[in-house]
Amino acid sequence: MTSAEVAERVRRGQVNRTPRSRWAEYDGIVSRNVVTLFNILVTPAAVALFFLEKYQGAIAVSGMAIVNTVLGLAQELRAKWQLERLAILVETKARVRRDGQVQEIPAGDAVLDDLVLVAAGEAIVADGTVVESQFLEVDEALLTGESDPVRRQPGERVLSGSFCVAGEGSYRAERVGAEAFAQSISLEARSYRYEPSPLTRTINQLILLWAAGRISDAEMVTNMAATITSMVPQGLVLAATLSFTLGAIRMSQRGAIVQRLNAEETMAAIDVICTDKTGTLTTNRLRLDQLRVIGEVNEAEAKRLLAMFASASVDRTNKNILALKAALGEQAVQVIDQLPFKSQNRYSAVRIRDGGTERVLVLGACEALKPFLESNSCCNRVCASSCLLRRRGRSPSGRRWTGSRCGRFCWSG
Repeated sequence: MTSAEVAERVRRGQVNRTPRSRWAEYDGIVSRNVVTLFNILVTPAAVALFFLEKYQGAIAVSGMAIVNTVLGLAQELRAKWQLERLAILVETKARVRRDGQVQEIPAGDAVLDDLVLVAAGEAIVADGTVVESQFLEVDEALLTGESDPVRRQPGERVLSGSFCVAGEGSYRAERVGAEAFAQSISLEARSYRYEPSPLTRTINQLILLWAAGRISDAEMVTNMAATITSMVPQGLVLAATLSFTLGAIRMSQRGAIVQRLNAEETMAAIDVICTDKTGTLTTNRLRLDQLRVIGEVNEAEAKRLLAMFASASVDRTNKNILALKAALGEQAVQVIDQLPFKSQNRYSAVRIRDGGTERVLVLGACEALKPFLESNSCCNRVCASSCLLRRRGRSPSGRRWTGSRCGRFCWSG
């Protein structure tokens, strides 16, 4: 697509974002802080005193409720603005081809008829038809409940909400924004309308009629307000809100974001926190530090084969492949066929033509490749070396070790 075509679709509203008023994003925050049990008890009495021109009593009754509500709203709105700034850093991206070049844009900026490129680990951001497929497999578990990846060929449909788990390809965006499958399901799930029953409507009408007949009795309303305010510990509620607000300010100074004030009290009651820590917080980049050759192949030949494997691999976003390309460079390779990496297999393979020879190159875990190794002695050397590298791999500098594997892989198509 050209920039002019993109601008025209943006003007028509054919963009991959759901049209929603910005004020609608804050309805949940307002309702949580305004419609509280404390406010429900105090507000009617304050309003009644106001209409009876007892302004001093109305201010006395509603003052703490107003302060409590304002503090809660201010804290949640502040947390929301901070989270919105953080969301920019982790916003889902999409790769599209525009003006003959591949551009990376926010997923919400994709438009109708965009040619979207996808590779392993990337999300399908709109509904569309596959144009190109190189061993493209998608995970539609969020949509269908089926955990097995599905192979997609040119002409077949892909749906937003699914993920590419192997291979790469491209698709034409045909449904974007609210018309996309995932968005339509999400909007339908969020829609809710309350319809009162006939009995509820009758009771509400009786309450209104009773209130209309009694509201003129100023003394009765004053007594009711006094009774309600004496029953509700307004000072305790205000003190708790102020304490939580001060705690949220102190936590924000240490880099923590408190979305709701009562989260502090909940956190104080926690005995055990369980987290899933995978790896160490680093730059999320791998580096080839050492190549250990096992077998009769010399190191120069092993590096050449690894460079050919990395150049031929379709897993272009894989950290291991990127590390091999950065260390060994890229080579022109004639690819015949390949098996993209899958977590179930724990290996990937390419079949290439090297001069007049056809080669099968495999990269994977030692345990996964064990059935394909030529001999038990070779297998034992590989596994022993792998264990040694794992023991040495955890160093203060954060280095990771990679070992080469030898053997024969029987291509099964």
